[in-house]
Amino acid sequence: MECSDRNTSVLDGSLDHRIRYKAVRALGQLKDPVSEEVLSEALKDDYPIVRHMAVFALAGMGTDSAAAKLEELLGSKSNYLKSRAAMALIEIAGVPDGRRENLELLFKLLGSGDEQVERAILQIGDEAIPFLLSKLNCSSPIERQHAALVLALRIRRAIDQLPAGYDLFPWLALHDITPQSISDLYRFDITRKGNLVHQVVNTGFDGISRALCQGRMIRPSRRMKGKNQGNS
Repeated sequence: MECSDRNTSVLDGSLDHRIRYKAVRALGQLKDPVSEEVLSEALKDDYPIVRHMAVFALAGMGTDSAAAKLEELLGSKSNYLKSRAAMALIEIAGVPDGRRENLELLFKLLGSGDEQVERAILQIGDEAIPFLLSKLNCSSPIERQHAALVLALRIRRAIDQLPAGYDLFPWLALHDITPQSISDLYRFDITRKGNLVHQVVNTGFDGISRALCQGRMIRPSRRMKGKNQGNS
C-alpha cells in the first residue's frame, strides 16, 4: 500500500471523528509534504474539529501549496473556519503590503483579528474607500462589520490629519461619504427561525464609536466656531 493510500485510509468517514482528528493532528506534526493532499481533503470533513485541525496542520507545513489551500478557505461559509484560515495564512506568508492590488485579500484577512491587516488597508488610503463602502451592503454580516470598522478608522484618520478648525464635510463629500453612509456603519440584522427571532447581529457599534472618537473630542470646524461666536 502506498504512503498516500495509508494516509487517506485513516480519514475514512466510517471511522470515529475523534480518530480522524488525531490522525490529522499526527500528519500535521510529521510535516510531510506528501500529507498535504490528505489534509486538504480533511478540510471537507463533516466534523468541525477535524476541519479546524486540518487548518492548523496545513499552517504548520508552511509551503506555498498549503498557503494556496488556506487562501481558498477565506471564501468558506464558516466564519470560524475563515478566521482560522486567515490567521494560518498570515503565519505562513505574513500580511500583504498595503497596496491597491492587495485590497481584496487584505479584506478577507481581517477575520484574523490582526491589527497589521487594518493598518495595511489604511495605508492604501483613499483608494480603498469605494471598496469599503461597497462592502457595507454585502450579504455577510461579518464582512459588513469589518468594512464598517475600517471605514470608521479611515474617517478618524482623516479628521486627525485636517488642520485645526477645518471642516471635515468637504472631504467626506469628495469621497461620497454622506451622513447616511456614516449612519449606515451602525447596522443590525435579525435572522429568524419561523416566527421566532434566532439571532441579532450588529456591525460592532462599540468598536465603530471607539474608532471614530478614540477617546478624544473631534475638533469643531471653522464654520461651526464662527457660528458660535456670532451667537455669543
